[in-house]
Amino acid sequence: MRSSLTLLALITLALPALAVLPPEAQEAAERDAALALPQVQQAIGGRHPITVTREGDVLTIQAGDVAVQARIVYLPSDPMIDGPVNFRAEYIGATAVAQVQPVNLASPSRQTAREIVAVLQSEAVLEQLGDQPIHTIVRMDPQEYQVDTWATQVSARVIYEPRAGMPVGEPIPLRVEVGELPDLRNVPAVSVDCPISVGETVQGALIPGDNAALTADIRAGAAYLRDGYLFEAQGGQPLLIDLVCDFDGYLFLIAPGGVIVASNDDFTSVNTSRIRHTPFESGWHRVVVTSFSEGVSGNYTLSLMRDMALPAAAP
Repeated sequence: MRSSLTLLALITLALPALAVLPPEAQEAAERDAALALPQVQQAIGGRHPITVTREGDVLTIQAGDVAVQARIVYLPSDPMIDGPVNFRAEYIGATAVAQVQPVNLASPSRQTAREIVAVLQSEAVLEQLGDQPIHTIVRMDPQEYQVDTWATQVSARVIYEPRAGMPVGEPIPLRVEVGELPDLRNVPAVSVDCPISVGETVQGALIPGDNAALTADIRAGAAYLRDGYLFEAQGGQPLLIDLVCDFDGYLFLIAPGGVIVASNDDFTSVNTSRIRHTPFESGWHRVVVTSFSEGVSGNYTLSLMRDMALPAAAP
């Protein structure tokens, strides 16, 4: 939660408009929120390189031989108070890219056809699919299938149960088990990043409900309050980021793609943090303000400046 030192006189008329992120910045915030989901981080497991594609509200994150999907769900908010519409990033599922084999429904083997029919007739599968039309069936391993609609993914495993004394050639009985789906009902909404420009100083406060996206770090957990700031950086232009708090603060700088490129706990005291960094690439970067310890709230001042002590890197 923040307010600009230079805009206090214009807060009545100008603040709602200034709080709206440009579309490309909003997309960057949503991408980073998806990357920060604990389930996504666990599935990625440090694999690189990471690429993110998007179709509608569904983001597909591919890292090495793993593809992970997350959905952006928009939440109502009061634009006079919260600025942009808030949103929630929800984990959908992950697949091992190297193992995915699309089923050829035009000419499936007899065994595959039988398994597909059993999956599609399973009451447990139909209950999770609801009324959504199926658009893809993927075999994940010899007896596991993933059934996709545009809104739902269901994992179903075919289990064969042979009986003693069965006649040769008689089909082996089988049953279908549905895999566990993540419970997303208690996933907290991710706070929308506030815009900030190079050369600006802002005042803010960590308060309950501040839940800015953060990639793999212990302070990405729900026990830490976090504020996020989004800005457009120029590759090769050195930055100086200062944080002064009335608590023990912690500062992160995150590059496009959600990778933490710099962080700092204490600079001259436990109440100050500083990052000096020259971005390698141009694009939307993020600053995340949080605390050293869990559950800490308090006021802070954040400044984002061009570091005049360092020369600009050659393009």
